[in-house]
Amino acid sequence: MKRKSVPELALQADGVDEAANIVSPLKAALPADLILNILRNSPSGLTAKEVADRLGGTPSSIGSRLSKFAAYGIIKQNRRRTAPTASPGAVYTLPIL
Repeated sequence: MKRKSVPELALQADGVDEAANIVSPLKAALPADLILNILRNSPSGLTAKEVADRLGGTPSSIGSRLSKFAAYGIIKQNRRRTAPTASPGAVYTLPIL
């Protein structure tokens, strides 16, 4: 069974208040905790699109956040091919401590 994203759950809510209760806690946790936990569970790294797919966000907003984390040294950003014929893209990982 596929896990539903927050936008899907919010659309199925029985009103604005219930939708707000579903979305608000995730927005509060989204900046760092959820993103870092996802990367922690993916030692080979993930692209911004892969992180966004898991969070139900957009690749551009998640990619912006990931780039900032990389600039501050919280995570590592490498460029590599994610498929044999693909152009090299940014892949994000947590540094090994």
